[in-house]
Amino acid sequence: MNDSSEISSGVKNYVFRQTMTKKHIFSCVKFFLLVFVFLFAYGIKFFGIPLSVALDLLAFFYLLKTGAHLEFIREWSTEICLIFLIVLYSVSIELLFGAGISGEAFSFYSLRLLLDGLIPAFFLAKYAKDHGVSYDEFLRILIFSCLIQMAVATVMFLSPEMKFLYFTNVMNFSDGDAIMSPEVFPYRGYGIANTYLAWFPFLLGLIWVVVLLSNAALSKISFICFTCVIIILISLNARVAFLPIIIAVAFYFSFAPLFI
Repeated sequence: MNDSSEISSGVKNYVFRQTMTKKHIFSCVKFFLLVFVFLFAYGIKFFGIPLSVALDLLAFFYLLKTGAHLEFIREWSTEICLIFLIVLYSVSIELLFGAGISGEAFSFYSLRLLLDGLIPAFFLAKYAKDHGVSYDEFLRILIFSCLIQMAVATVMFLSPEMKFLYFTNVMNFSDGDAIMSPEVFPYRGYGIANTYLAWFPFLLGLIWVVVLLSNAALSKISFICFTCVIIILISLNARVAFLPIIIAVAFYFSFAPLFI
């Protein structure tokens, strides 16, 4: 009896350890996705150095290692062809009119759409799928990233000195940047991002739209609180980002029966 009970206890301990190990690994996976989303989506820079190249390489080598690069080409073939057509057209125009090809050329930004847009986005979806992260869990990661932005924005609002130090020392903004002008600095630029007056607030609006239209597993109170966070963040950066929210709300209530 003692031997059987010891064996049973050992099996239970082994199962428990295995379960805890899997939970720990899954938590690490979600934490990695949160960090990658934060750095990729918000275009974070550290000491003026964009991290997009490192993220692109990480995504590219993961797709190569897992053999998913062929799946990427197959599923995004139309978008990839369109991007290369835009690049070829842009290069032709720039050469014909003598503008030259540089880091500021439209062809350069078109190519970055592939490198900094499609590849990391596909990597996120592939990595989440490979590690069992569901769609709702991924949405919660996006929501949590917005809550982190709200916490950072609160600290910046309460301490303009800390905001100034972050902008000048970490982001390397100079007096020539619009966000640093005396007319803009006190009222805009709250959170951690690269483009406070355009992409950052617009992305926050898109995240809210995705959560709304996805019927994410949020209670009404949680969704209202999340909505308040998004409204505050957009108001503190660029109110033009309310446009996708207004369009989404109109669309949602126009086709409400489809979401019930």
